[in-house]
Amino acid sequence: MSNMGTADQMEVLRYISEHSSENTKPDGIAAINSLKLQYCFGLSFDTSSSNEVEEFVVSCLTLYRSLEKPTKADGVIESQPRDDLCVMASMALIKLHQQNLADKASQTPQPILIQAAVILEHVLVGSPHNYEALLLLSRIYLLLGAGSLALQTFAKLNVKQMQYESVAHNLFTRLATIHPQPAAQPEGSEARHFDLQLGLRVALDFYKRSGVATTRAALQGLDCGSYVNTQGCIKLQEKLAKSLCRRMWALEERRVQRLLGGSPNTRYNHIVFDAAEVTDQRSFEGFMNLEAPGQPTFEEYVRVGPLIGANGLKALSLVDTVFYLLTGPKVNPENKSPQPDVEGFSGFEKDIPKDELTPAEVEGIQIYSALLKGAKGLSNGQNGAADVQSAIRTASEWVKRKITQLTEESYIGKNGVHLSDATVVPSWVYLHNSISCVETLLAINILAKRASNSKSANVDKEELAALSADLTQALDTIRTNTKTLKSQVIKPGVLGELILACSAGGDTLQSKIGEFIDEAALESFAGSLIESWEEALDGVSTVAMF
Repeated sequence: MSNMGTADQMEVLRYISEHSSENTKPDGIAAINSLKLQYCFGLSFDTSSSNEVEEFVVSCLTLYRSLEKPTKADGVIESQPRDDLCVMASMALIKLHQQNLADKASQTPQPILIQAAVILEHVLVGSPHNYEALLLLSRIYLLLGAGSLALQTFAKLNVKQMQYESVAHNLFTRLATIHPQPAAQPEGSEARHFDLQLGLRVALDFYKRSGVATTRAALQGLDCGSYVNTQGCIKLQEKLAKSLCRRMWALEERRVQRLLGGSPNTRYNHIVFDAAEVTDQRSFEGFMNLEAPGQPTFEEYVRVGPLIGANGLKALSLVDTVFYLLTGPKVNPENKSPQPDVEGFSGFEKDIPKDELTPAEVEGIQIYSALLKGAKGLSNGQNGAADVQSAIRTASEWVKRKITQLTEESYIGKNGVHLSDATVVPSWVYLHNSISCVETLLAINILAKRASNSKSANVDKEELAALSADLTQALDTIRTNTKTLKSQVIKPGVLGELILACSAGGDTLQSKIGEFIDEAALESFAGSLIESWEEALDGVSTVAMF
């Protein structure tokens, strides 16, 4: 159909829609496929078409309810064809949501995501192992800033072994700046699924063990004369050793370590200081994709920020290198242990990979580039004094600008989800910006303290005192904003507003959601979302302060 003109596509869609009901099979696959084609070729997602999207969602939910539900006697626990209808309904709402954001040039989620989430939660009651629903719901919870619910949902996928290379990125990417602290662990579950740092360590252990396993398999292949298998083992070993995910997980593990106040971690130096080209084996095939050929895949509409590539990975490495220079042992070129390629970051701030980074990460490159020069200057004695002084001045200016941003009356509103004009709740944007800011303030504070204790740096004491006061003010402002946002989350009436958000839209859609999900389930869903937001905001307060 992609080769047809619009008129021909519409004619085919009308025919399929009119005749799909003639198929009387109880699984309703013909009608389901008809709606899939309508989503792909017949549905417009511009803001003027919200009624059309609502009608599509109603059609999906109506057909879902009309199809026969498997009974316990059938012994069915796997996904059913009708589950696709709920996934499609959520996808349609999400695409409309993304179009709304594009029209407003915004990245902050809107309440329509809550409606998409509750529909997926409902289908998972009957089909708890539906992979596509679990994966999509995990992403939605991340976008809503409900990190503990994202962890809880993703845990059901039970990622292991090679999936740390191909699937885990759907949860791990940027989670350190959204929910770095461990989430509450249900009894009988594995800790690695609810503690990000532990999960990252388990993933990194897989890469370590895979290196040994592939070497052994290659040697066994030689012993047996199976040269094709040996070649395959060698290629797999090379890909895993140069894996983008492997390096990113090592960088994120160290980030969580410092955010939670742990001592400097050097156990992954050999990974994070490796400047070799990386290989990317991330898979996005777990998401249902009904987009027309030549269009972006659906997964791109639920990304938590841009997709990090090799250049984005370099930005993460820059942050890690600054902390290593400020808190680790002195870099010695003659030292045979892994050392950071400090010179490799020269001029990086002039060619920022904006298509791979969030606005907070782009802003971070500028300040971390200055901090890197200051950190290098501290190790160069008198010869580096000018670099240290310049870094302190740049940092002071950055902190002052940040205080101005943080104290704007509209700051919370611009970074949160508006349930109503009077109620704003968290989003991944608020959490990501806040935790990223705290991390940068932490780096500046370490540089300032080292400069204060360095005679050769010769930094003005009054300038350092003013910077210290500004750092404290910036942190206090983040705490205040977070407390204000938490008061919004726990105030009376929020539960009711969330329930209303679940059934927002026209009268028909509201009625259909009411038929689809009972009030008790809506209250339970809304309550769990509130608890997750509280936990996320508490996390902002638990990251390392000084």
